[in-house]
Amino acid sequence: MRGLNTLVQLDKARQLLAESRTLEEIKKIRDIAESARVYAKAAHLGQEAQNYAAEIALLAARKAGEILKQLERAPRGGKGGTIPAKVAGMSDYATALKDTDTPERTAERWQELAEIPEIPTNPPAV
Repeated sequence: MRGLNTLVQLDKARQLLAESRTLEEIKKIRDIAESARVYAKAAHLGQEAQNYAAEIALLAARKAGEILKQLERAPRGGKGGTIPAKVAGMSDYATALKDTDTPERTAERWQELAEIPEIPTNPPAV
């Protein structure tokens, strides 16, 4: 019964991912999915449960990358050199990474994932 509960939670996580709009929300869902993948493996719930959790984690990482790509990387107020970067503060990108405790390399990987075109889950019949 515990395996079924894990799958139900993953279904809910997938729904929440579709509705999420912030990096913080998406990162939480990715972390939950990754934990579920590790749990599914340790509890011997089968490859399908592990793959489902990994798929959700991957989709979340991809969505996080899409958001990160859109964030301003120049320090706020520091465009054009009118305000020194030290005074202007951190960029929206740097702030998002700091607020979500996301390492720079992880953010780079997520953005690389966002660059890969999605493959339709049900390709058209030929």
